[in-house]
Amino acid sequence: MYENVPKNFNPYKQNLSHVKDFFKKPIVLIIAIFHIVSLALSLITTLGDSTVAKHLYQAELISSDYYDLMGNPVFGLVLMTPSIIFSFLIIIAYFLIYAKSRSSKPESSPRVGFSIMQLIAVFQLIGAVIVVAAMAFVGFVMWTSYLSASDYYFFNLSSSATLINCIIATSIFILLAILILIYSVSNLRFFKSLKRCISSVNLVSGGAKGLAVTSVVFAVIQALALAAYILLPRIRSYSNEFMIISIITIAVSIIIYILQAIIALGYRKHVYRITSSVFSDNYESKLN
Repeated sequence: MYENVPKNFNPYKQNLSHVKDFFKKPIVLIIAIFHIVSLALSLITTLGDSTVAKHLYQAELISSDYYDLMGNPVFGLVLMTPSIIFSFLIIIAYFLIYAKSRSSKPESSPRVGFSIMQLIAVFQLIGAVIVVAAMAFVGFVMWTSYLSASDYYFFNLSSSATLINCIIATSIFILLAILILIYSVSNLRFFKSLKRCISSVNLVSGGAKGLAVTSVVFAVIQALALAAYILLPRIRSYSNEFMIISIITIAVSIIIYILQAIIALGYRKHVYRITSSVFSDNYESKLN
């Protein structure tokens, strides 16, 4: 790949320079800022006037005892502690990636930022496996309940409707499970490949395509959920404050997914442009 180049050419530093050239773009800073906004909204919801608990209580989804517990800001903050920690780490990671990439010092490297994001991706993958396992368990219980009831209501119309509902729910579970796993694995591969790029002679973009595609899909799903939340009166909140915060939170999440897709796809194109150019130069030099 690096034939017919000057003797003082250092592919390690060259690859580091290529990676820094991409991640010094403003979009990296923008996604960090939106993560700050997302975290702030979460803290406002938790430490505010317990709007979420009020909404659930008014919708008769929780009892008065649970309302008293969930209405306590300390309880909400404790539940959100892992999410808050991961959000802080993501924000720090993106700021480090941007700052180190912007630095003109040759030894400056965004490795630490990539390492933090890779560590978070590992925990996200573990969480994804747990979520998929939980979905599989719910599906198992659902089908077991249906099959046990079908012995008595096999020719009943309501049983047929239940069968259709079970099939639809199972299809949704399977689709979500596939998307969650592809997203988590691609996210881990993406940041792992970034670390490898700045410490090897290979310039790769592993996981970038899968991360970009699934990010767009999740953005579309959340956009549809947001539209349903706004347009369907039965889904809307009983609290205007809760509704406003929820709409903003979902909108920010959609933007983060879109920015993530742009970064992943943009880096993939960035790598392709560089590697294809190197191969083209080597091929032309051999012809001459």
